[in-house]
Amino acid sequence: TGASPPPETEAPPFGDLSSPVAPAYGRSGGLPKDAEALALARGLGWLRDTSGLLLTREGAVAVQGLISAGQWKGHLQPDHLGPADGACGVLEGVASSIGPDGRQPYSLLLRSDCNAQVAMAMAWAGDRQVATNLLRVVFASPFLQAMEAEGPTHPCYGHIPWALNVYTDPCEVKFYGDDNARILLGTLSAAAAMQTAEWDRHVVRGLFALLR
Repeated sequence: TGASPPPETEAPPFGDLSSPVAPAYGRSGGLPKDAEALALARGLGWLRDTSGLLLTREGAVAVQGLISAGQWKGHLQPDHLGPADGACGVLEGVASSIGPDGRQPYSLLLRSDCNAQVAMAMAWAGDRQVATNLLRVVFASPFLQAMEAEGPTHPCYGHIPWALNVYTDPCEVKFYGDDNARILLGTLSAAAAMQTAEWDRHVVRGLFALLR
């Protein structure tokens, strides 16, 4: 005899399953002529105003407290997050883990390459203030200031730290050639967009450091 069909069960009470995320355009019809510009503006608007990746001053203090306690990922309070002007840097990103409440923790690293690349995007979008502030976060770091005082005979001279808020001991600072290259590429592109020579000396030092 055949197996009995499973009993009918009531649908689980998932509630409203509608999503706030949807395609910007439908299947039919072409894209508007300014679709690419709109996508860029929306993406950077999200990054600057609602992503929470740009830190406020309160957020920078909270992040440093978590980092000092050995946490490289964590949740932040709403007033710790943007909109902000980039003066306190941009976080590495959002972690892939998702909690039962739907929240995702932030990666709390202030990576130099992330800051430089976001500066590049903001510069080409015309947000000069955020772009400039992010690059100043990278190149005004205490480590680079210390290396400038040491001079070119120091073996770390010209190298840019991978993370700006993790290693406080100069002997523990880490450098990666690919990250340093991305920092310099982002900086060169941002400088070209803003037509400024403010970071030229840092770029030249970084290039020599990568080659020697």
